[in-house]
Amino acid sequence: MRKTMMKLCALLAALVMLLSCAAMAEETAAAEENYSYEGVWIQFPNDGFEMYLPANWLMLEVNETLLDAGIYFGILDPDNNAILNVAWNSLPESMTLEAMREDLAVYYPEAQVVTLGSNQVVEYLIAEQDLLTFAFPDQTEAGMFMITVMPASDVAINLMAHEIVSSMRALPVQDAEAE
Repeated sequence: MRKTMMKLCALLAALVMLLSCAAMAEETAAAEENYSYEGVWIQFPNDGFEMYLPANWLMLEVNETLLDAGIYFGILDPDNNAILNVAWNSLPESMTLEAMREDLAVYYPEAQVVTLGSNQVVEYLIAEQDLLTFAFPDQTEAGMFMITVMPASDVAINLMAHEIVSSMRALPVQDAEAE
């Protein structure tokens, strides 16, 4: 009788684990169905976040010129010649989102704090260069991340850029001893 109970408990534990995994898979699949494009999750582990990016866009080679400008990741839409890049720039001190907006508003008066999904970012348009940028503070050091897309005037690209930024989510913090 005791062996039967132990086997039953082991089966129940295995069933609970399977159901948990299935629920997580359904949640991820449901989240991905909310986007207007087929995509893949790209992780930026050194920066602590990931984004759901279009699967058919091509990865760009980041050269020294781009790195000097702070750009460390880029993708290109082969159909529309649209570009998305991710950059990081240091700041003299850590800033809140509102302080960042105030500083950016000196150059881009329409800069505003917006909520996209569960993310708050500063959004601003550089019309003369047809760029749309989303900026947010680095949570670990004095700096800011910027996600920029062009052409901002392309309505479909503009909407997709908002979806991409809304997809951003934090990666779990890794234990330094585990690395």
